[in-house]
Amino acid sequence: SLHSNNPFNAILNLFGIQVIRKEKTINELVNSRDESEDVSVDIDETYAKQWLALDAKKAEAIVAKISDKLYEIESEAIQNYDDERSRGNDLFTKYEKLTREYNSLKTNTETTEKMIAERIQYILSVGGEAALTENEQLIELLKDMDIEVYWSSEEAGFSTAAMFTDCKIDDASISTKIKPCLVRSGKVYMKGIRFIFEK
Repeated sequence: SLHSNNPFNAILNLFGIQVIRKEKTINELVNSRDESEDVSVDIDETYAKQWLALDAKKAEAIVAKISDKLYEIESEAIQNYDDERSRGNDLFTKYEKLTREYNSLKTNTETTEKMIAERIQYILSVGGEAALTENEQLIELLKDMDIEVYWSSEEAGFSTAAMFTDCKIDDASISTKIKPCLVRSGKVYMKGIRFIFEK
């Protein structure tokens, strides 16, 4: 070993270690400029076991501490997960309740608005087109509800069939006043009624 081209191995062999590339000099090992050439080290298993030997009792104590810590972390993680799941369930229950309440209010509001629109349509059928200029409260209500009134399909952007229902009558004594079509937010909200007299 002392006559080796790599005297570094002579020292390493005393500890059961040997540089595989023996042609390397100690100078080359310590100050290698060729980064493409890797130096591998072979460790004898017997010596390795001696270096890695531990006190059995201390090792057991360390493992026990690690185990306890892992159990503590796991328990905390499980508790946090359960808490978060419980909070999530509570939030979901509240969300469902609010959704039901909202849908109920929305349905009630839509029903109320429909009833108001029907009343408006009736008032307009009785008062005629003049009611749109004479009744300020009615005008304001129509504006608040975003409702436009049409007595015919002209300039409305919808077909007559989409805006009016034609009712055929054979009794001239029946009231034949037109119920106007109510358009809301750009859509036909309530169809008007036209009476057609046929003998």
